[in-house]
Amino acid sequence: MNVTKPIVFLDVDTTGLSLKEDRIVRVNLIKRYPNGKEIRGIKLVNPGIPISQEATKIHGISDEDVKDAPKFVDIIDALKSFFEGSDIVGYNIERFDLQMLIEAFDRENNIFNTTEYTIIDLYKVFSKFETRTLSDAYKLYSGKEKECSDEEAMLTIFDLQNEKYSFDNIENIVDKIKDDKQIDLAGKLRLNENGIATLTFGKHRGKPLTSIDKSYLKWMVNVGDFPTETKDRLKELVE
Repeated sequence: MNVTKPIVFLDVDTTGLSLKEDRIVRVNLIKRYPNGKEIRGIKLVNPGIPISQEATKIHGISDEDVKDAPKFVDIIDALKSFFEGSDIVGYNIERFDLQMLIEAFDRENNIFNTTEYTIIDLYKVFSKFETRTLSDAYKLYSGKEKECSDEEAMLTIFDLQNEKYSFDNIENIVDKIKDDKQIDLAGKLRLNENGIATLTFGKHRGKPLTSIDKSYLKWMVNVGDFPTETKDRLKELVE
């Protein structure tokens, strides 16, 4: 690959998953120059709010770890300097890491202008070139091309997954893949870290249902283009 500019690989750790409510607790960076030289920059940040237990379980950073760390405003200039003249690469950064960075800059009346950079999201590359169809799963587990019906392929995959992952029973499978925060199948409704039901999309993303105008929730149930199962779960929550 012909690389003419430095590339910054970006990852951020946060207090949670809400772009508006949560904050960055660590910025993880690697800068690779066209000549192959690499510089690593990892910085803890005091978010000014508690780190959720759920987040700590993922990245291992606690409130104690960041109590004496600089605030985000104190590292803005260093970040700008690190990113200057570079392209940016990360995994799912367009939906999360970059968004968190933009929000953090904005809170300090500053701007992180993504139009100044070429951005490559490795998740999008992965999704583009590595599909996840039933045929792909069949080939992954069986080592063969799928020439059978879909239901036969599903049966084969089920058996081979059970063999590979040593599931004891159906409940064991459910326990491994379940999402305790998910309320509806479509993922439109979700519990936050406090166990409160929230919406996961639109202008009310991350907001508790109790704080959303009831007329909007009624519109979702009666008019909105949402799956019936989602509407049923929502009715149960708001009635």
